[in-house]
Amino acid sequence: MSIIPNTYNGLVSAVIALVEDDSVEFENYLPAAIFLAEERLIKELDVEGLKSLDYTTTSVGNRIVTKPSGYRFGHNFSCITSAGTKTLTKKSFDFIKDYWPFGNTSSSSYPYGQPKYYSDNDNSGFILAPTP
Repeated sequence: MSIIPNTYNGLVSAVIALVEDDSVEFENYLPAAIFLAEERLIKELDVEGLKSLDYTTTSVGNRIVTKPSGYRFGHNFSCITSAGTKTLTKKSFDFIKDYWPFGNTSSSSYPYGQPKYYSDNDNSGFILAPTP
């Protein structure tokens, strides 16, 4: 008969028992391992209970968009304007910087455009290109 853990502490105990390693180093690593496993499951499984739809706004000349509270992983990112809705393509941060090196600005001498691409800027925001 197997016991299925139904709490976080039960999961930790079950993993320690499974690998037969009760060292402090392994026990200290377990929270990170569990977090990484959760991240992978969120990315790979299309579970309705894990999805949320959030909205935020940006202004002309600001290419940084704040991530929603509790954000972990996004499946898509859409830009809604008076011209309609466009789904943006996720790119690497380096691609964004190379593609659109103009940065945040309110100067009329810098070009603006309808965003096409986005990337994680840091833990709290996305970066868009072109600058809206």
